[in-house]
Amino acid sequence: MLETPNVADPKFKDRIKSRTYPVRETGGIVWAYLGPQGEAPPFPHWPFMDLPDSNRINVRAIVNCNYVQVIEGLVDSSHLTVLHSSALAKTNDSDLDYAKKTTHMQFDSAPIIEADETDFGFHYVAIRQGEAQRIARVTSFITPCFIANANGDLLLMIVPVNDERCNFFHVWWDDEKAVGEEPLRSQQLVFVGLDDATLRKYGMTEDTCDTPAAMSLANGFGQDKQSQRNGHFSGFDSITQEDAACSISSGKIRDRSQEMLCSADVAISRLHRSLLTAARAARDQQEIPALSSELGRAIGVSGEIGPDEDWRSLVPHHRITSSSRARTGQGR
Repeated sequence: MLETPNVADPKFKDRIKSRTYPVRETGGIVWAYLGPQGEAPPFPHWPFMDLPDSNRINVRAIVNCNYVQVIEGLVDSSHLTVLHSSALAKTNDSDLDYAKKTTHMQFDSAPIIEADETDFGFHYVAIRQGEAQRIARVTSFITPCFIANANGDLLLMIVPVNDERCNFFHVWWDDEKAVGEEPLRSQQLVFVGLDDATLRKYGMTEDTCDTPAAMSLANGFGQDKQSQRNGHFSGFDSITQEDAACSISSGKIRDRSQEMLCSADVAISRLHRSLLTAARAARDQQEIPALSSELGRAIGVSGEIGPDEDWRSLVPHHRITSSSRARTGQGR
């Protein structure tokens, strides 16, 4: 408060306080710390923060459901082969790096899934059998809302707006290619359904998320039935809309009372455990372990491994606190 000219007491303005939060702008994102004063964790550092705008893509989609539902889809590798089958088929003819890194995923719908708890949250692997070697894709969940994608050049951030809506941020980066400039920027965004026109079509932008365009039962979530009749598996424009339809159609806050997780859902179980552990620690005024770790250490990575090689060799610097193994297939 600078002035109160209509109040006789000149000290009145000094008694008025406004709450403020520290912010930092880097990597094309404004970061805010909303916790108790003096308890801010170390600021994370990811590779894209060192690159110019020309080598980075920043984009946001708005999804009208609880943020945990979006994260659940991101830590479930086995669904990609099924739900995204039409999009993955297009990777065969694409020169995009993103497409090249995911083309093998169309061939094995039951990868081997294993997960470990780590000091930053957890990481999990999906192992698929390639032509000669096994291909291991390691994804990291970084408490409370970050996903280091297995492609190694994509960070996802799922930030609640409220209980029934979230901001879904994507950051792609490349040390050499100007992915943030045309034509690469538009090619990448169109391929995954994050270009402005597609987001608006499905009500996934700030000015369309409360309009009739927003995905809902009333509009069939925007699904194109004729496209399905013509052979497209899902009837949606691309990967982003396929995932969003699954997240939203189960309810703005999914009823988990009748949920039956299977061995393919081992990473989802780890997610629930990580979030509950953090929530209980905050409730009991205890330290949240992930906040004291160096979050930028956590990476996503994909690589070939031998028949007897441990996939954890791809992330030797990750600090594992608890390990479990579960199989959804034999890596056919």
